[in-house]
Amino acid sequence: MSDFFDWDGTQESELMPSMLGLFRIDKVEDGIAKTSGKVMPQVRFVCEEPTAYAGMSIFENFVMGTDEQPGERVSGAMGTKAFKRLCKSAQVPPATSFQQLCAGLVGAKCLINLVYYEEKDGEYKGTPRNRVSGMGADSGYYKLGEREIKVVQPIGGVAGAAVAPPGVVATAPALSAVVPAALPVGAPPVAAVPPSPQAVMPPPVGAAVSPPLTPVDALAAGRDPRIALPPAVLPPGAETKVPADDVPGSMRCTFCQKSIWAVELGHHMQHTQLNNGVCPAPGTYIA
Repeated sequence: MSDFFDWDGTQESELMPSMLGLFRIDKVEDGIAKTSGKVMPQVRFVCEEPTAYAGMSIFENFVMGTDEQPGERVSGAMGTKAFKRLCKSAQVPPATSFQQLCAGLVGAKCLINLVYYEEKDGEYKGTPRNRVSGMGADSGYYKLGEREIKVVQPIGGVAGAAVAPPGVVATAPALSAVVPAALPVGAPPVAAVPPSPQAVMPPPVGAAVSPPLTPVDALAAGRDPRIALPPAVLPPGAETKVPADDVPGSMRCTFCQKSIWAVELGHHMQHTQLNNGVCPAPGTYIA
């Protein structure tokens, strides 16, 4: 037995920073959510790269049941869709047997867009956590080689550039870098490209948080004058500005965990970055 102890290379924190990492799927366990009784398998991922975090693990739950069918794997449930995207990212052959898919996942590898954040509300407010970051069709899981492996934002550090898709070089600065910190009310809109979900993340622990950029009186009219996107329009057949969970055309924000219409995504993510990670109420930017 070696006497060597890697003092400098041993991470004290049990959490990983916001990063694009290579993970091995170590375990898949089927289960039932305690509070809702819905089918909810859990997957354990073990980090392999970056090597500084090798051996550290995260757990992700995939809620496949619904209120109407809690004991079934409902194809339209968000967890079922995310599980399928995980299987595709890990290059598991298609199958109609859940157990066969699980067997194919164990030992497989994929890239994960991981986010470090703190709970904002409730009993665990302020508790730091890790989670897979994805929005809509982008589940946060990718095939090997589809993304660059790197730390996006060290814990307590400064955020780096967003991860660009394969073959695309990200040259545009972050939205916060091109929006003046003290823009007067009524100033003309600043044209900006909606940031990707990977680029928006909570401020690091211990970082100085500036006051919200959006003036209260500007929001009183229902819109931020600096957001140059046209008003979002409800999808056909929608009767409310706030969608119910899992209805067609809706998605769940990975930051506030509220259901929003997909057409709101650009406004929603711009507002979140302009307001230091604070999401707007669903429907705020719908005409």
